[in-house]
Amino acid sequence: MQVTLKDIAEKLGVTVTTVHKALNGSTGVSEKRRTEILQTAAEMGYKVNYMASSLSRREFRIAAVLPDTVGDNRFYYGALWDGMRSFLQTIQEYPVEVTEYPYPLTPDGNGRMLGKLFRQDSDRFHGLITIAMDSDCSAHYLEQFARKRIPVVLIGADLHTDSRLCCVKADDTMAGQLAAELLTAFLPHSTPVTIITAGDPGMRDQLHNIRAFHSYLKQYAPLVNAVSLEGTDPESIITDIRRYLAEHPDVYAIYTSSSRFTFHLGKCIRELGLQDRIPVIGNDLFPESRQALADGILRGVIDKKIPQQGSLALQTLVEYLFKKERPHSDILTVRPEVVLRSSFRISPDKNSV
Repeated sequence: MQVTLKDIAEKLGVTVTTVHKALNGSTGVSEKRRTEILQTAAEMGYKVNYMASSLSRREFRIAAVLPDTVGDNRFYYGALWDGMRSFLQTIQEYPVEVTEYPYPLTPDGNGRMLGKLFRQDSDRFHGLITIAMDSDCSAHYLEQFARKRIPVVLIGADLHTDSRLCCVKADDTMAGQLAAELLTAFLPHSTPVTIITAGDPGMRDQLHNIRAFHSYLKQYAPLVNAVSLEGTDPESIITDIRRYLAEHPDVYAIYTSSSRFTFHLGKCIRELGLQDRIPVIGNDLFPESRQALADGILRGVIDKKIPQQGSLALQTLVEYLFKKERPHSDILTVRPEVVLRSSFRISPDKNSV
């Protein structure tokens, strides 16, 4: 008998609506619950019914071009890969093949891999998923894919709008505003303090996070002195933060807009023993940030639901290929959430939510 949403819901003790939201990449479901539902659905043999709305039983081949998970890449890009793989498990018996093309995260890495894929394999693929990099080489090859009528779903930043089917991204303005409000909610309006922001403005999502953070402070906490320490190398920026903290011991709080900065800043705060004095708001949930929350190193995390973004990107492209229906919007936005220590408990064996 065919497995239904009700079967999955009864097995996990959740509602059918929750299962439906998890399988369709909708908001309102925690990442822990979403992962549990996707895994259970795959184990029970649940099949997403794309064929009911498709007259074609042809095989669709999709190329996934994302940075590898070496070193600090494991935090953000590892979560994107995990999200796509989790969704793929739910449709594993459908004629969909996803070929992974990981590449080193260098300034020209995305463009070089897209160029290699276009020259050697573009005739094999019916769709492409990649991140949006602000480089001429990336833009050129995405345009070439578009000319061959190969739909492209971008993740993270809405660049190259003439060459993509849609973009899946977090609400970056909301992410920055949430962090600013969290750090200033109980701050007396008459108290001048200094807050450090750290990140890489060369990445569009982080640029929007930081801008929104500063914009919120300007409107609602004008006495806050916001000091931006920015760059591409987290370890170098952490060195700058250490130096600044030594020279300005009255710093009130720190906000970092990326997962890799969150990891290195957490190590710094732990080593300096400042967790009880300086509130730190980090970005993204991964094992190390969860542990930092549990230990009080981080006071909160802005979860931009990276696995959900990966899952939603693949789901959107698969639905387009099967149903020939464009997504309801060309920008599919995932709403970030504030995660505090009380939001989860650490598993003794996996240190996970």
